[in-house]
Amino acid sequence: MEINLLLSSHRALITNYKERIAELLNHHQKRLDETYEILNHESPMTVLEVTKKMHWNISSKSWNAFPKSQKWFAAGEAHAHLEHLLAMRKIQRTKKNGILYYYI
Repeated sequence: MEINLLLSSHRALITNYKERIAELLNHHQKRLDETYEILNHESPMTVLEVTKKMHWNISSKSWNAFPKSQKWFAAGEAHAHLEHLLAMRKIQRTKKNGILYYYI
């Protein structure tokens, strides 16, 4: 489908949608790879534990210094990538004492 105008929910107008789609696909593949590698080095882990180990482009000195809203966004992104890896059958998930753990 040819698109004349792409209205992003944030940042600037997107004039080259094919380039932006490629950027997003690349970004999410890197995030999947990063998430997998975190679990590959240490697992099982909770969503929060994985989130804390991921790289975030935010000017905070530590996880504790993150604004609360950013922690929610970060955890949501990490959880989405964990669930995607689970759906792809690259990782597994278990529940212990009501807490979800992800592992390879």
